[in-house]
Amino acid sequence: MRNLLSLFILSLFTIFSSAQVFITPNSCELGIDSLEVFISGNDPCDFYEQYTSCQYSYPASLYLYDDNEYYINVPNNVNNWTYNASTGTNGFYATITDIPSSIWGIGNYDLKENGNIITANAFAITVPTYPKIRYSNCWPNEPSTGDYFNFYFDAWNIYLPNNNYNNNSDIKFVHDSGYEFGNTYYGWYDDCGNGNMLCQYFNGDAIIPNNAPEGFYDMYVWEPNTQTWIIEEDLFEIPPPRIDDIDPNEGNQGQTLSVQISGDNVVFDAGSSTYSSFRFSQWSGSNMFQGTSTGTNYDGDELYGTVSIDANQNPGMYDLEVYDYGSHQWLMMEDAFEVIQLAGPNNPSITSINPDEGDQGQTLSVQISGDNVMFDAGSSTYSSFRFSQWSGSNMFQGTSTGTNYDGDELYGTVSIDANQNPGMYDLEVYDYGSHQWLMMEDAFEVIQLANTITPNSCELGIDSLEVFIS
Repeated sequence: MRNLLSLFILSLFTIFSSAQVFITPNSCELGIDSLEVFISGNDPCDFYEQYTSCQYSYPASLYLYDDNEYYINVPNNVNNWTYNASTGTNGFYATITDIPSSIWGIGNYDLKENGNIITANAFAITVPTYPKIRYSNCWPNEPSTGDYFNFYFDAWNIYLPNNNYNNNSDIKFVHDSGYEFGNTYYGWYDDCGNGNMLCQYFNGDAIIPNNAPEGFYDMYVWEPNTQTWIIEEDLFEIPPPRIDDIDPNEGNQGQTLSVQISGDNVVFDAGSSTYSSFRFSQWSGSNMFQGTSTGTNYDGDELYGTVSIDANQNPGMYDLEVYDYGSHQWLMMEDAFEVIQLAGPNNPSITSINPDEGDQGQTLSVQISGDNVMFDAGSSTYSSFRFSQWSGSNMFQGTSTGTNYDGDELYGTVSIDANQNPGMYDLEVYDYGSHQWLMMEDAFEVIQLANTITPNSCELGIDSLEVFIS
């Protein structure tokens, strides 16, 4: 009796002890992206964790495993148990996606569950017969026209010469428009030392023509045995012209300094000592001041110049705009340069606004205070003021109505639109003394109204009530 009980417990905790499990198809070539297989079995319960019984269990974790410790997950779709007329067996379909791409993944795989072998040598990864690029890269990956760049890729079964010089079309780079150019050199070697075509490492270089259009380029590699192009999409991008740096990126009020501006695919030099103009501005072009171009570096990808900052220039962050002679347009780099306010007792500044908040849809009277600010220009002309978020977005205006007797407080009204974006706003006020906009950051808050119900109550027991939800 004891022996019978032991045999019963052993069978209870053993999965697939008598299952006839096999996979169709039972092999694939190395490196394919995915493969749908059919896994056959005697009974759905064979694919469940059977700690108690199949009825109260859950699908087991299935995987393929070889001697080199490659692991391939196998989805357990036993809940979709079906009959396969092609194999004449019952089972389920599964799509395998973790197929190795390294040659060390070639070999036989056991189907396993929790370390237990279900079927030995149930599947095989075979030597590939087709050409393939496994991995590719280049440097730089955002080159400019006229640049020299390197490319490299891992591949197998691409029967090209080991070394090839001069511009040729064995490996070429193709734009979406159809524009293409070749390489100046490429070569390859057996990176694994196996003496076969399964471990090729290619490297080469090319020069991007000056007339190459901007955008993404695919790499085309010719395979002579199959007479096909192997295509690697979006190997690199020639970016549109842009400004990416100014150094130094800050200056004090009243300071004159030398600057160096760099960019991608920007033509700074138009010839005959004519260099790109550049300028700085805040909030949609206000508070603008100019720089003076003096030349470029040898490669022409850096612009040199000087900047003279007025002593009363509005402090804060400025957008940089540079004229590009290649695209014949102004290129902007946002928040590229900061004008720093010098400490001093006579610098104009806005100190407060009262009240400092308002509801969506509300109209309210406000009082703005400042130090050394001229709010009154005479003839009933008072300082304009406005509110904005994030470098001038979501802007709305106030209306000035007058000042106090001393002229150090500005009065006005603010009408907030019912759909005005809620949150904190910077306050800008025009100073007639310094002739500049003065900013007080996070000075005013627009408050989002909560939904309301009108009427908001009723007596117990009434049959119905019409309300307005706003």
